[in-house]
Amino acid sequence: MNRAMARPTRIDFPGALFHVMGRGNQKQRSFRDASDYARYENLLQRYHQRYGFHVYAYVLMPNHIHLLVETDRVPLAKIMQGIQQSYTAYFNKKYRLTGHCFQGRYKAILCDRDAYLLTLVRYLHLNPVRAGLVQGPERWGWSSHKAYLESAPSSWVSVDQILGHFGRGGPRRRTAYRRFIADGMGEGHREDLYELVEQRYLGSEAFIETAERKGRIRPEHRRLRLTVEECVRATCEVTGVRPLDLRTPSRVRNLATARAIAAYVGYDLAGIQYSETARALRRAAVTLSLQVQRLRQRLDSNPTLARLVGRVEERLRAK
Repeated sequence: MNRAMARPTRIDFPGALFHVMGRGNQKQRSFRDASDYARYENLLQRYHQRYGFHVYAYVLMPNHIHLLVETDRVPLAKIMQGIQQSYTAYFNKKYRLTGHCFQGRYKAILCDRDAYLLTLVRYLHLNPVRAGLVQGPERWGWSSHKAYLESAPSSWVSVDQILGHFGRGGPRRRTAYRRFIADGMGEGHREDLYELVEQRYLGSEAFIETAERKGRIRPEHRRLRLTVEECVRATCEVTGVRPLDLRTPSRVRNLATARAIAAYVGYDLAGIQYSETARALRRAAVTLSLQVQRLRQRLDSNPTLARLVGRVEERLRAK
């Protein structure tokens, strides 16, 4: 491959602000009815709860998505992999399809928060208006705009951090926010928001230098050096089962779940193959692989289980 044409390495660090875009495969619809939109919103909320990133804005369009998110302890790649793969599995099962729901790799622009945060929130929320789908952003039900208009604070959209720019007091700042959105109604496509440096940065040279310096120190970007035994031990400490029990023939559900967690975190954090974990636990590799697959599916609908897996991962990262 020509080095000049190689895909640039994504820079990520705690506090990085990304404008994420994903298009339907071959420009086809990624959302066919209200339940599809609701499913993606639900996944976005669940992964927010699981990984603790900030959602400042999002808009789901018939054949593409826009997200404005800030990462924390978990890198964007892992967040998006979970959301996109989970939605694709749902979409394909519902419509009896195969293959990708979204076209290739999502696009992520690392943005200068100070210069572009508010502008991007408005730009995303006005996307349905620019597309001619509705006359006002409040008429489009599949965006975070509605969270900014509600009197009760959202539990997962970081509205307070944005509304804080519009003064104190709920009603007044929501009124100021509405005015800010209305002021952008006449804007068309903002080409300047896509004028990137190195295909990935939106910001000044000083911002880019700072981002690259911070991007070198994110530990999650590196595979951890872990053994199967360490993964098993951490899993047992969190789940309360004994390592010896995981090696017995018992198929009791809590033991099967613990085995799947140990294999899942081993592969996720250190690239340990399921077959290696299976040998250590005296299980058939295909059986353990299927258990991990079921675990992945359960993580999307079981917040308690997702938090349990998160605790195991945190324990291993702290080693």
